[in-house]
Amino acid sequence: MIISLPSQVGRPLGNWLEDAIPTASRYDIEFVYWFISSGAYESLDLLKQELQRHGNQMPFVLVRNHGVGEEWDIEQVEGLPALMQSLNVPAIDFPKLPIKERNLLDKNNLTLGDARTSEVFKSRSISQDRIEKFLRKAYAAFEATGLVT
Repeated sequence: MIISLPSQVGRPLGNWLEDAIPTASRYDIEFVYWFISSGAYESLDLLKQELQRHGNQMPFVLVRNHGVGEEWDIEQVEGLPALMQSLNVPAIDFPKLPIKERNLLDKNNLTLGDARTSEVFKSRSISQDRIEKFLRKAYAAFEATGLVT
């Protein structure tokens, strides 16, 4: 499961993981921390904190969300590149969905999955193609980690 949460809930999520990880291991449940980031300093600093706290307990993946960020400089957070390397944290690129298609989804309260069969998108073949291209890129990025099949 992948959930994109605002950075303000990072600490409560970390606290929840403190309790959940031991319980999960008793039931052979494995976590993967898909850290979705905008590339902003606050986001990358939170990644460093979470890696320091939980990096030895579960695999992490940095998801560079190009829908909200264009520049990625992990060097701006001291020690983050070395920490990511020592924990073998891969980084993947989540593609940017064009604004026209995002607005159509929002306006019609549709998910990306709904867009494939929605009348709204059937009449807009270019938009439907853009949604399909976006989904192919997103799936390929997740599959490239070897953590999703």
